[in-house]
Amino acid sequence: MRTESEKAMINEEFYIPCDGISVHIKLDLPDRDSRADHSKIPMVLAIPGLTGHMEEPHMTAIAEALPKAGYACLRAELYGHGKSGGSFHDHTLFHWALELMDLIDYARGLDYVSELYLCGHSQAGAAAVLGAGLEPDKLDGLILLAPAMLIRDVSYSGGFPVRFFDPEHIPDETLVFDSAPISGNYYRVNRLLPFDDAIRLYGDRPVLVGHSPTDELVPYEYGVRTAEAYQNAEMFTTGDDDHCFAAHIDQVTGKMVAFLNSISKDPASYRYLLFDLDGTLTDPKEGITKSVQHALRHFGIDVADPDTLTPYIGPPLIPSFMEFHGLSREQAEEALMVYRERFSTVGLFENEVLEGVPEMLRALHEKGRFLAVASSKPEEYVRRILEHFDLMQYFDEVVGASMDEKRSAKKDIIEEALRRMGKSAGDPEVLMIGDRKHDVEGAKQCGLDSLAVYTGFAPQGELEEAGATFIFRTIGEMAEFLV
Repeated sequence: MRTESEKAMINEEFYIPCDGISVHIKLDLPDRDSRADHSKIPMVLAIPGLTGHMEEPHMTAIAEALPKAGYACLRAELYGHGKSGGSFHDHTLFHWALELMDLIDYARGLDYVSELYLCGHSQAGAAAVLGAGLEPDKLDGLILLAPAMLIRDVSYSGGFPVRFFDPEHIPDETLVFDSAPISGNYYRVNRLLPFDDAIRLYGDRPVLVGHSPTDELVPYEYGVRTAEAYQNAEMFTTGDDDHCFAAHIDQVTGKMVAFLNSISKDPASYRYLLFDLDGTLTDPKEGITKSVQHALRHFGIDVADPDTLTPYIGPPLIPSFMEFHGLSREQAEEALMVYRERFSTVGLFENEVLEGVPEMLRALHEKGRFLAVASSKPEEYVRRILEHFDLMQYFDEVVGASMDEKRSAKKDIIEEALRRMGKSAGDPEVLMIGDRKHDVEGAKQCGLDSLAVYTGFAPQGELEEAGATFIFRTIGEMAEFLV
């Protein structure tokens, strides 16, 4: 019997001819039995970079994450790398660009592939720029991870990552890195790479560029410039990390999946939209943090700056008092009562609607979507806030926590919302929308897709690591997608 992880994907390993050599391939497929559509699936071509191979941790993480999200992942090692043919010494980016064309044609010829996306890391990111420019009509999206767009520049300065030769006189053999002999043709070819033309030819098709600000090999500015050069690119910045995202690979794969979902899934298929309140529709920072400050003072805990209490925004308050300030369960329950003394009369309205929210809700309401609120805030408070800001008119249902906190976990609140709407867990027409990991996790526990937006107080990377189905930076981006 297969384990759950084995059920998640089907693996195949083989070789295909490309540009006169045999290219080593590994194909990871979602389990056909778990897919709603058994005939067609989207595929991502994922290519490792210079001196890399498909079994590096960041490449295997990609190959594991994509099938779990319903995407086939075809990893390929290009000329002179891994188990593919050709020698590392003789490879050039022209070889890689031609092989990418063959791989794109191969993938497009598979009868079960619907959309096709190209992903390259480091030097393969630079090659992917060329490949996408050569065959733009055959791709539905492009993902560039720490793209080594500096390789043309370093060919004029004497090598990579340090100067190995006189750029006025490229030798027949030189180095890349400190111990990898390579033909001088590698650098000669790099001088002529037509990146600008390739970017122009790719047009306005979607691009995701991911980079760490502390990349030790490819400076972050090259990722930023690349994103700026494309007509329709999104720049994703991880936390401080190395060139292969060792510390934040879950952020990277989470963002990749969210990006792919945003361009492959039809938002109109979500007829029932569950919105979180705090941080998603309104900014409750002042009211919540000052009320938490008031409750903590009751226990002799003086917090001078209420801005330090923003972690309390979003999750249920009793476990937050216990986690963030070490209160016992009994103390936390008392703190909640003291909190409510202030919040129910003053803090409730120390709040403001996020810019663009009324217009978004009005447009969705007019399109006939079923709109509901699913908030960890007590339902009584949710209704008063919506009425105060004249937002209640857009909602068909409002669900919040119970005053006794027996219903406070996000999963429980979503389940109650589903019950009131006459829907069930796992319904593909229902989308949970929020700004914290608790919203995403609650949706997952109920078998629902989730949309997460960085309008609240989530630290960078939280929503990617939580595995939101869709991720957006602003209300405007979210509204453009949903409406």
